[in-house]
Amino acid sequence: MKKNHEYFERAKRFLVGGVNSPVRAFRSVGGEPPIISHAKGARLYDVEGTEYIDFVSSWGAAILGHAREEIVDSVARAARDGLSFGASCDAEATLAELVLSAFRGADKARFTSSGTEAVMTAVRLTRGVTGREKLVKFSGCYHGHSDAVLLKGGSGAAQFSAYDGIPTGVARDTLVAEFNDTQGIERLFETHGHEIAAVILELVPCNMGVVLPDAGFLKEVERLCKKSGALLIADEVITGFRFGFFGVQKLYGITPDITTLGKIIGGGMPVGALVGRSEIMNCLAPEGRVYQAGTLSGNPLAMCAGIAQLSILKNDPSVYKTLSALSAYLNDGLKQAVKTSNKSVFLNAKESLHTLFFGASDASDFSSASKCSVAVENLSPESACSDVVKDFSSASKCSASAYAEYFGKMFGAGFYLPPSQFEACFLSAAHTKEDVNIYLQAVKRNLS
Repeated sequence: MKKNHEYFERAKRFLVGGVNSPVRAFRSVGGEPPIISHAKGARLYDVEGTEYIDFVSSWGAAILGHAREEIVDSVARAARDGLSFGASCDAEATLAELVLSAFRGADKARFTSSGTEAVMTAVRLTRGVTGREKLVKFSGCYHGHSDAVLLKGGSGAAQFSAYDGIPTGVARDTLVAEFNDTQGIERLFETHGHEIAAVILELVPCNMGVVLPDAGFLKEVERLCKKSGALLIADEVITGFRFGFFGVQKLYGITPDITTLGKIIGGGMPVGALVGRSEIMNCLAPEGRVYQAGTLSGNPLAMCAGIAQLSILKNDPSVYKTLSALSAYLNDGLKQAVKTSNKSVFLNAKESLHTLFFGASDASDFSSASKCSVAVENLSPESACSDVVKDFSSASKCSASAYAEYFGKMFGAGFYLPPSQFEACFLSAAHTKEDVNIYLQAVKRNLS
């Protein structure tokens, strides 16, 4: 790790903490991060030439694997014509048409430069449309680092409890509910329903680790929104296009008013989007009075990368078929590894997303846990909520130190996993059955 160490020490001289996103600093898992030089397919390579089988996949963006030739070629062609215009380009409408074709009831799109910006815009839009100010979010769900949605956030925010700098007025207008707590959200609407502009949630949370929605929970949230006149924002930055050429909302029979997207629709380039019905979306400037702008919104490189990636996902049915079959094979292997482990370990998985949670040695923190628990949900509108890790409260009881120990062993064996307990592992279409077998052998070895 000599060269990695040298690079990281240099980075710390010029970058805060040596990184540009906190979780990359490896603070919760220990050690120092690798400095990645390049990536291809399902592999990352650091500056020392070490190869890692990658289960982060640029946090889901690289669903086709890294440096997919069609995407790279598309970006290269676009770059030769100019990196950014600060003006419209014809690729914007092409990508918008592709994105909208995947979401029922979505007529218009607005591109941003990140998922965080998409959520910021969606929240402002719902307040402008409804004339209300309060926002409901769920503990452990992460919607980017803007003030209104960072409270009780998952992902890196859960690790750092990073809420300094959020004005008390903003915090007052954000109401936090517990995911899968139907009675809790009903009580909240009984008290504040007339004040709530919107509810925002990950339909399948992935930023406190993967957490599966309990049967009927999402439908009840949707019903409460409609009854009170609040709008429903589905954050599909991670789940959009992950299980098929659609949002996970289709699998649960949910029709949100606004859907936010990111990562995956840009093929790895910085991008975000919000989509929704015309009567809502047309309240954005220049059609309406809710303002949003961005010099790099709809920039040609991100648009062309997104067109290339989504065109493959839409037109090549073998991608999702292969990914689904490989996910099922992986999840079967993980289930066996968990059931035969002598550790207190719990698996939550949905298709190509999974998280292994680690409990105390006697699992005494979990009311219904024995030694292990498995909750795996396949592509189905029915859900199977974990009895153990079903919300942020239970996820927070998991042992970060036990995960750090596991992470270190897997990292040393050549696997790049999320450097935090509160994240998902991603399988990509570039992974092979051989990759999965190697991974499962290492998982079994390090859970024994």
